[in-house]
Amino acid sequence: MSIKQKIEIFSSSCPVCDEAADLVRRLACDECEVSVLDMRDAQVAKRAKALAIQSVPAVVLDGKLATCCARGGMNRRCVPPGYCVRRVHRWPGKPSAG
Repeated sequence: MSIKQKIEIFSSSCPVCDEAADLVRRLACDECEVSVLDMRDAQVAKRAKALAIQSVPAVVLDGKLATCCARGGMNRRCVPPGYCVRRVHRWPGKPSAG
């Protein structure tokens, strides 16, 4: 049995957050446990504060705020190649990153 890597998406359930959650789900491999956490829940908001989340959507990888989110904006590099077993070589609508 392999250990699943945990990816959490902090969301306000807006269209931008929903799109970000869909993106992370596509980037994540079968070995990743992906969960979307609603910032309208008081316990989730408390945890977000403890993780120093400043804006949503935000991605947390195994309990640590992703570097891109710590800099103020989520992007496809929030789940870095090599984090997951599966590597993603193509970004929808963009040329292949190789």
